[in-house]
Amino acid sequence: MALLLADAGLNLVLTARRGNLLENLAKEIQEKYKTETHIIEADLAQPEEVKKVINACDTFNIGLAVLNAGFGSAGDFIHLTAEEDRDMLMVNCAAVLQMSHHFAPLMAAKKKGGIIFVSSVVGFQGSPYATHYAATKAYVQSL
Repeated sequence: MALLLADAGLNLVLTARRGNLLENLAKEIQEKYKTETHIIEADLAQPEEVKKVINACDTFNIGLAVLNAGFGSAGDFIHLTAEEDRDMLMVNCAAVLQMSHHFAPLMAAKKKGGIIFVSSVVGFQGSPYATHYAATKAYVQSL
């Protein structure tokens, strides 16, 4: 998604947990597309890290928010941990909600811009061995 947006000439703010991967992607984008690229290393399972991203974005004129962060787990529900499921809920749902509440009013005030929500086909129906992941993606579909 980032490469396609850079190819379209958009400047980017990239966010992920692993700074080294962000730096590599930013370098590739800058070299290939000559667009301005900023990185914010953050773990969106942590509410204070979501606020960190939002605060950092306040210095930019954001015209398009691609809410693409997410992860899933698979297996028998009884063998998955509550901690991992909580983190999935925070990343896949709570961070999406919080960022939507931040960016939507800014774009509405400018009367331009948009938000792209990235979900999954499993959000349309339950999925054996990925029940919680499917539920988080159903939340994004509904939002």
